Amino acid sequence: MTTRYLEVLKFAQPKEIFHVEGLGNREHWERLFNWHAFLKPEPPPHLKEVSRKMIAACQGLPLSLEVMGAHLYGHNYKSYWDESLRSLQQDGKGIFSVLSLSLMGLESKQREAFLDICCFLIGEKEEIACRVLEACYGYGRTYLDVLKSRCLITIDVDCGRRENRMIMYMKGEEEWDMELYDHLLRDVGKRMMGEEEVSVIGMHDHLRDMGRDIVRRTERNRVWDKESLEDILKDEKALSRLRGISIRSDFPFSKEAGKCRSLPALKILKVKQRLSPPRANWKNIFKNNFLENVQCNELRWLDWKKARFRCLPDGLCSKNLRVLDLSQSHNQYAS
Repeated sequence: MTTRYLEVLKFAQPKEIFHVEGLGNREHWERLFNWHAFLKPEPPPHLKEVSRKMIAACQGLPLSLEVMGAHLYGHNYKSYWDESLRSLQQDGKGIFSVLSLSLMGLESKQREAFLDICCFLIGEKEEIACRVLEACYGYGRTYLDVLKSRCLITIDVDCGRRENRMIMYMKGEEEWDMELYDHLLRDVGKRMMGEEEVSVIGMHDHLRDMGRDIVRRTERNRVWDKESLEDILKDEKALSRLRGISIRSDFPFSKEAGKCRSLPALKILKVKQRLSPPRANWKNIFKNNFLENVQCNELRWLDWKKARFRCLPDGLCSKNLRVLDLSQSHNQYAS
């Protein structure tokens, strides 16, 4: 079990705790990079010098070495390596420069799939992620395999997913909910005792932050927290381009948002239902009739567990809907 939060380990009661150190010397840097770039411990003679410079540019950071090595894998022309190195050195933004360069080799839809994962699919079951990407882009398993081969995502076990959700509450990203916290602790314990493991989508924090920064600065078509949603709601043009929303059920929509009648590009909608008080949650989510009246004809994935409504709003009944999760909800669609 690995974690950056010692609080998680209290429940596991480990006999020993080991602190993982970074790669301490250049030999380790070279070995990690070379295995990702060449699938062998040594580079070919004509790439030996440029690979040494590339390793130095990665500053010994394991994630940078893995991602950049995977990005360069299969490219044997020295000119390609020189251009990549030059781009990396000119940018001068450290690890984010390395990581953003790795996106250049992706096709347009693969890049969009990567951004969807950054904003909405981290911690989701691999099967769900595969279906969502297939519904949005026509390719699910293929895109996951491409992103995994480039070290942009990982496939983890269920215990990691529950741990990440617990950490989210511990970090204060959402209001503390002791009922959910206790539930997560028990769930982590069950998984650690050997119950069935489920593969879930994982991603390094730096990659997630880079992807979300791209969306925040240039794309402005996905929202995953209160701040990003409040910003988009003020921009009518941005609303028309909105591809995905992840919000809490008690988000206080403004009167201006209530005037919106259509989200023509929306493909992903995730609503995190507050556990209590149930009546207040449902009242707030339909404040100013935002989700009750808005039309989402291109919606592909609706995730609203523990929903409090009896009937799904007409605007969310998209003919293009392919992935629906209303589990533990109080309505006729729940399973």
